[in-house]
Amino acid sequence: LLVLGLALLVILLAHWAGQDFIVMVRWTNGVFVLIYTLSMLAAWRLVRRRFRPAIVIGLLVCGLFAWSLGTDMAYAIGLVLILGVWQVSTGRRRTAMPG
Repeated sequence: LLVLGLALLVILLAHWAGQDFIVMVRWTNGVFVLIYTLSMLAAWRLVRRRFRPAIVIGLLVCGLFAWSLGTDMAYAIGLVLILGVWQVSTGRRRTAMPG
C-alpha cells in the first residue's frame, strides 16, 4: 500500500511538473533493474555453487543496465531508501525463513 501511495505521489508530482512520460518509464526500468539485482544476490545464497557463474553474468548485466540508465536509477535508489527508513522507523524486523 505504501508503494502504491508513493507511486501515485510521484505520478502526480510528475504531472504537475510537466515531466516527460519517457523519463518516468526510465525510472520504472531502474526499479526493475534493482529488483532483478536483489534477486540475483538472493540466488547467490539459495542455489548451488555450480549456478554462480550464471548469477555473476546476471549481476554484470544488471550493472550494465544500471550504468546505461545513469541518473534515472536515482528514483529506484530513492525509493529503496524511503522504504528502508519507513521499515526502520516502524520497528519492523526481518524474519528468518523457517526450516
